[in-house]
Amino acid sequence: MVYPEHATAQDYLWRLSVADIIEPGDFSVLPQIDRTLVLLKGAGLQLQLAKASCVLAHCLQAVSFKGETPVSGKPADLPARVLNLMTRRGGAAALLNVWQGSFTALIEPYTRVWFVADGSYQCRDTDGDAVTLDSGDAMFTHGEQISFIANSAEAAMVEAGFKY
Repeated sequence: MVYPEHATAQDYLWRLSVADIIEPGDFSVLPQIDRTLVLLKGAGLQLQLAKASCVLAHCLQAVSFKGETPVSGKPADLPARVLNLMTRRGGAAALLNVWQGSFTALIEPYTRVWFVADGSYQCRDTDGDAVTLDSGDAMFTHGEQISFIANSAEAAMVEAGFKY
């Protein structure tokens, strides 16, 4: 997903994608981009960030870093699946939350993308309209109050909120 729709790598404000890391390697260097990775699947991901190291040892752990930072990654077990959130510095700012189980999202005046990391959710707005989201599905909201009913104890959702 990219915003604005049809934006290119040179002019997007934010981008949200899922990637499978199937072998050790370097990440792309992306000047003026702030990045957050969330481990979705796998036994872990070891990251070398410039002069520091970081291990995402459990699913739904996240790490943030500047796109200019040289980063290499090594999955603990192949493959590791990650959610990759990227925002253009000075154009958009992102807030990332991880939810487990059922919850209600309050009305906020900014765009959000809801990504189902595991399980499924029944999503209802204040008018009673409902939609089911399964693992890997995503939904946009802007200022609506939504109830998310988990269909299993393992259900997990990643919320990415954007301010322009």
